[in-house]
Amino acid sequence: MYGKVEYPLPTLLTALLAAMVTQARSLRMVEQRTEQMARKQGRWMDVQGRIADNTFGMVLPRLAIGDLMACLHRLVKAEHRRRNHGGDTPAVGRGGH
Repeated sequence: MYGKVEYPLPTLLTALLAAMVTQARSLRMVEQRTEQMARKQGRWMDVQGRIADNTFGMVLPRLAIGDLMACLHRLVKAEHRRRNHGGDTPAVGRGGH
């Protein structure tokens, strides 16, 4: 039996974001994706194996999402004012910066 494993918050958020952009639609799928990343990359961001879905389930409700959402909303509105949007295509898909 393994002991308690703790991950730094930046590692958890990076793993969550990486899983989300690769179409993980549930915490169970995020767990599976972290296992795939760790297996493919070896020791990835100090993650040797999967990060349990329960870990994400305990951390996510504790985050101050309201501040993040407000910031993202301001950024999106600013981009629209500058007309720096291209519909559904992200800038990286259009060869932008």
